Amino acid sequence: MTGSVADSRTPTVFINGVPAEVDEMGMFSGSVTPLFGVNHLEIVASDEVTDQARIQMDVMWADRYNAPDAGDNPSVTLPEGITLQLGQAFFDDGAPLDLEATPLTTRDLAGIFELVLANLDFMSFLPSPLIDSSALQLNVTSVDVSDVTVEVDVVDGGVELFVRFGNMVANTSG
Repeated sequence: MTGSVADSRTPTVFINGVPAEVDEMGMFSGSVTPLFGVNHLEIVASDEVTDQARIQMDVMWADRYNAPDAGDNPSVTLPEGITLQLGQAFFDDGAPLDLEATPLTTRDLAGIFELVLANLDFMSFLPSPLIDSSALQLNVTSVDVSDVTVEVDVVDGGVELFVRFGNMVANTSG
């Protein structure tokens, strides 16, 4: 990685926390070992007197890529690729999850969400005590959730998610 920095003092530059070499013209360089996928880069320059200058960026890296075909609608053909077309039934087939079934089986993404939410430990998100003042102390001793409904709908441009907790009871003391 190379770049330049300008300052009346001799600046120091760090690339992802590692000092980079800076020449008398302010040109700097350093090595970053890329990993396949998105790599986060943070470049920090400082003259150790004024505030640091900081640039952050994410770059996509791969050791090779397939160039798009020429034409009005560029496309890429992968000889060993696979096409995955996910329809509405993958996201939500419209059938509710039966939590009493043995074995418990989820057939869509909505069912997985329902299962996670039905078994989520809501107590882990609450401080204990919930309220602690000279006038009032309130503890939540348990949270019970039932009748969880999740709907996932494929729409133009994305997916819509609807979550409903039909019954949520919080037992308290204090």
